[in-house]
Amino acid sequence: MRRRIKGFKKLYKYAGDFWSDYSIANCWSGELTEEFLSLDPRPMIKDLEGVVCLPGLVIKSLGLQYKHAHAGYVPDPDKPGWLKYDEEKYIKILKQEAQKRQQVMQQIIETRYLGSSVKD
Repeated sequence: MRRRIKGFKKLYKYAGDFWSDYSIANCWSGELTEEFLSLDPRPMIKDLEGVVCLPGLVIKSLGLQYKHAHAGYVPDPDKPGWLKYDEEKYIKILKQEAQKRQQVMQQIIETRYLGSSVKD
């Protein structure tokens, strides 16, 4: 999972190239990722899962098998369980999900720092 989190930077960069919207790539912070992955003690599996398998994600995966088959498709509010093509909404959701993942990492980092300052 650590490798998957490291790979998010490249996946969001690829999505930016694919959609010719480079703000997608800019929404992922490599510095935050490195800070998160270099925590001491290392992030636990549940922490890593909290970033990768974030509850409530609309776009379930940015993996290779997914990005071409479902690129641009979002849930159709008029037909529950169906997808419809909406490029603008898809890009907006990509950015929101990147932000959510980074918020989870930031919360874990802050919790660790708060926990270590309480112990000192």
